[in-house]
Amino acid sequence: MDDNKYFERCLKVAKYSKCKKKRVGAIIVKNDTEISSGYNRPRYVDECVRCLRLDTKGATEIEKCNATHAEEVSILSALNDGLDISGATLYVAALKPKDGEWKTHLTGENFSCVTCAKIIAESNLEFVVTFTKNGPKRRPVREAYYEAFKYLEQIKPLV
Repeated sequence: MDDNKYFERCLKVAKYSKCKKKRVGAIIVKNDTEISSGYNRPRYVDECVRCLRLDTKGATEIEKCNATHAEEVSILSALNDGLDISGATLYVAALKPKDGEWKTHLTGENFSCVTCAKIIAESNLEFVVTFTKNGPKRRPVREAYYEAFKYLEQIKPLV
């Protein structure tokens, strides 16, 4: 699979988002074919009138956001269309505002918020790919799930 090609595709999808804090695009690829995509957005309005999370750091106070995350939208869209996503790969990329423009946001080690981590883990996807300063980072879903919770020290991997 060409991770860089899918990275560019995620960034194009992210541009549809109207989020004021971070624009995220996600695509699901199975057998080297894109089968679903999504971007972060509120469901019943074109865009948020007032962002309640604009001044928060990172993925804090996530419950204040009325948007559905890109990862969730791509998974739910595929399932609503009757597609089998088991064994597929989820690609996620983001844009953040900097100096008045939307720039590529390369993630750190954490791949997603804990809510998305739970949904991804239950979806039977096989891999998650995020894009870091060191290039694409491909991980099995199980590993990514534990990474998302590591900072909370809520769970320990099953041995």
